Amino acid sequence: MGTRNIQIKCQVTPDEADKLKNHASQCGLTKSALIRMLIQGKRPKPLPPIQVWQFMDTLYDLHGDLRKIVETRGEDAAFARETQGELELLILRLQAVFTLPGKAASHGSDQDMGD
Repeated sequence: MGTRNIQIKCQVTPDEADKLKNHASQCGLTKSALIRMLIQGKRPKPLPPIQVWQFMDTLYDLHGDLRKIVETRGEDAAFARETQGELELLILRLQAVFTLPGKAASHGSDQDMGD
């Protein structure tokens, strides 16, 4: 990545400025970081509620418990091994849904971010 030494200014309405500020805040980003992500074709998502992280922690704990069963029981743990794999995929899918930015629309329109 190159050095960020070029500053770009643009004129927006007060309403657009508020939307930019609010969307960046909801995503846990600075306005500059939000704009850079949008330029890269990514669509940041708002930060998930704290309950999502608590749920993910519980899933990680279950995943760890299943891993211990698999490690200690060897061949007898085929069901636990299969369940552990399914749980791991579920965790990764949930992370993607709640945290990974989506792809921005590729048609090039100037759609509002929050309407």
